Amino acid sequence: MSVGVGHAQEANDSIKQIRGGSQEAVVRVEEIAVAIRQQGAATDNIAKQIERIAAMSEENHTAAANGAQAAESLDGLSTEMRRIISAYRL
Repeated sequence: MSVGVGHAQEANDSIKQIRGGSQEAVVRVEEIAVAIRQQGAATDNIAKQIERIAAMSEENHTAAANGAQAAESLDGLSTEMRRIISAYRL
């Protein structure tokens, strides 16, 4: 009977080790799941910031184009004013 009890005790010890390993695996899986959620949130944030930068870049491009157009217009007005003023020189 003691051999059977010894085997039963060994089986019980093995089950406890398996249970401990399983619980540790569950903890690790939960940690991985948290890390994946955090990475997902960070990725979403990065994507939003990239979209924001792209919109700002488009706004800057539009402003630069408007500035160039205004500069060309001022240059034309300046040329016209010089032409008009030159007519009044003595």
